[in-house]
Amino acid sequence: MELIEKALELSPDNFSYLHTKGWGLYKQVKYQEALELIEKSWDSTPYKMDSMSIYFHLQEAKKAVASQKNSFLSPQKKSAAKYSRL
Repeated sequence: MELIEKALELSPDNFSYLHTKGWGLYKQVKYQEALELIEKSWDSTPYKMDSMSIYFHLQEAKKAVASQKNSFLSPQKKSAAKYSRL
């Protein structure tokens, strides 16, 4: 992560660097931070069709954040959430 931090110091809006740091944070189970950076990367990507890995990583980060939030729900709320989707 040190190298990507240095790269971001030099070019803080580089979508590729943002994506790399975001995915590194995801691998460190820092899902919310990862989601924010990967979203920023996706939003600033000039060629969406050439950046599908960013899109797929964005979807993974969204799922992880949602799953993490769901794991903090009480058992009653989990049950209600489960049946509200049916």
